[in-house]
Amino acid sequence: MNPTAWTWPSATTRPENGKAAQKAADRERARTLGWKWVESDLVFTTKYGTPIQGTNFLTTFKIIRTRTGLTHGDLRTLRRGVGTLLVHLKVHPRVAKAILRHSRITMTMDVYAEAVDSDVREAVNQMDAHLRRMMSRTLSKPT
Repeated sequence: MNPTAWTWPSATTRPENGKAAQKAADRERARTLGWKWVESDLVFTTKYGTPIQGTNFLTTFKIIRTRTGLTHGDLRTLRRGVGTLLVHLKVHPRVAKAILRHSRITMTMDVYAEAVDSDVREAVNQMDAHLRRMMSRTLSKPT
């Protein structure tokens, strides 16, 4: 299959419509059960449409962390890991800033983005190769 010619089978299966479809299902379920649905622009809500309380979110995070075999770490560690991964993948800093929802790019680059050893090694190798090319050109020129 040619990946450039591939399209989503239908609008309902597109990822950007997944949350909307889930919200619509939650809204319908709340209506049929007689619950009052609270409409909001939030991405993650309770089954009533209200904001998720911080303690519920942390409890869910700990359950997921345990199921995935992670023994330690909190949301800050996860966030720092995301920032570091974005840097390692060479994602443009402005895109990383948007993903991490920072108001200033310096926050993204200074606090969350850490240099990865392999990236540092690659940068040093690139500088070495560049300097060697420059030196070989300089030494090979007739005086």
